[in-house]
Amino acid sequence: MFDEPTVGMHPHDIQRMNELLLALRDKGNTVLVVEHKPEAIAIADHVVDLGPGAGAAGGEVVFEAASTGCGQATRSPGGTWTTAPD
Repeated sequence: MFDEPTVGMHPHDIQRMNELLLALRDKGNTVLVVEHKPEAIAIADHVVDLGPGAGAAGGEVVFEAASTGCGQATRSPGGTWTTAPD
């Protein structure tokens, strides 16, 4: 489990972190990541977005599916800008 591993990173370092996460997955591991950066969310096999807000206004599942469906997530703030890589 990684909690916002890309916070404060430069774009080049985010790419390196993504490569590490994918390598862990490819070795048969289940990798769970709490993340807000579109570059990191876009490599996910599956996305769960909790919301619709933070704190007491959060906690409801507003989107859950393969990351290829993120663009159709109308109640998800992240769904409006996140798409899976080609």
